[in-house]
Amino acid sequence: MLTHLGEWRKFFFQKSYTCHHPWNLLVPKVFRSGFTMKPTTPTLICSAALLFSAAWSHASTTAPLDGFHLGQNTPAKATADKKEAASFKVLVFSKTQGFRHDAIPEGIAALRKLGQANHFEVTATEDGAEFTDEKLAPYQLVVFLNTTGDVLDDTQQAAFEKYLAKGRGFMGVHSATDTEYGWKWYGQMIGGYFAGHPQIQPATLQVVNRKHPATAHLPESWKRTDEWYNFKNLQEDNKVLIKLDEKSYEGGKNGDNHPTAWYKEFGGGRVFYTGGGHTKESYKNEDFLKHLQGGLLYAAGKAKDTVSLDSQPWRPEDTRPSFAEALAMAERGRSSPMAACGHEACEDAAAK
Repeated sequence: MLTHLGEWRKFFFQKSYTCHHPWNLLVPKVFRSGFTMKPTTPTLICSAALLFSAAWSHASTTAPLDGFHLGQNTPAKATADKKEAASFKVLVFSKTQGFRHDAIPEGIAALRKLGQANHFEVTATEDGAEFTDEKLAPYQLVVFLNTTGDVLDDTQQAAFEKYLAKGRGFMGVHSATDTEYGWKWYGQMIGGYFAGHPQIQPATLQVVNRKHPATAHLPESWKRTDEWYNFKNLQEDNKVLIKLDEKSYEGGKNGDNHPTAWYKEFGGGRVFYTGGGHTKESYKNEDFLKHLQGGLLYAAGKAKDTVSLDSQPWRPEDTRPSFAEALAMAERGRSSPMAACGHEACEDAAAK
């Protein structure tokens, strides 16, 4: 017995009633012609299938999480007895041996919400003992969230180097560059070290690469308030995404080439760093959250390092167009609304 909308939807589409145009789906012939003819069985079934399909698409999506209007549909909340499994795991490390940022709890909470929206599981720790071969193995990505000072011993450092060499990822946020000055590999990996900062103030950021998932949503000129780091020992292999316009604020010391966000491949894995994230307000800023989301998914190997600016700025890999979106895509030139739709039943119908 067909008890779920998805099963009914698949039943209708698998009956070989191919509908080649959205208009054919929406309006039976009896309403589109001047003849007094009865709508055919295939036409009625196509219309019914569309109604079931639209209902299924609407029911399967909800509004974005509170405070996280990321410009995309997020999966419906799982019921208590049937939770959707996370597609990968992220270790968020926030140990400090120097200055302690009071925004760390907000940063962890923000990453957890991004995890809920993008199907990854976040584990937060300040225990360096987590850095062993065995304990790091389940994680696709390690995030250093506002770490400071010497946070890992020699054995833990060696484990992390081996971890990245296995094709895993690293994301550094803000004072991750104020960390492990005596660890040469780390300095090369993260791409530079902290060299002081002026007071918190607004600045203009120049987005020099808008084809990366961390920046595709941003304008060429992005204005926001944060604590803006100066850097030393910047590495030549950094692929710069965003630069600071030092004419827009006071205290910049890197000149015309003042990077504040970059990415690269290093040591067998992927690296993303952003200089933002000092303030609590940063973790409520929609554009900054999208910036973190894109950088995280890239470093975790879940997103390519380029996206098309002709399409929507960014979708997590498992976010499919709704059926209504598929119909609109078909109107813009696709051969069939079924081919434009990423849902299983649509694919079944398109293949017939």
